[in-house]
Amino acid sequence: MHIRERTKTRGPEIADGVLAKQSLAGDQQAFESLVKRYSGSLFNFICRFLGDYDQASDILQQVFLQLYISLPNLRTGEPLKAWLFQVARIWMNCVKNERFISLTWKLRQMRMMYRH
Repeated sequence: MHIRERTKTRGPEIADGVLAKQSLAGDQQAFESLVKRYSGSLFNFICRFLGDYDQASDILQQVFLQLYISLPNLRTGEPLKAWLFQVARIWMNCVKNERFISLTWKLRQMRMMYRH
């Protein structure tokens, strides 16, 4: 019986910093590579935290929009993963706080209704 070894179909992975620099130079595919590299893990992280597919999709889009806007100011010598997850945490906390504020407001309205 002949056993084939599993081989990678891709070559070596290009560093985040290289892709960031290429993106800044106008290479759209380089930015798409960054999105593909991190979108799955980011989406799973966000969706687990919020439990809402649509909100997770919206936040994921915001994270990559923030990356695109922030590329000129980022340190390109470091991996982007930690930065992306931190941006996602900030957006998730905003959504969580909005939910809390909305719930608090609704509860306050209900209390006022029952007082009258």
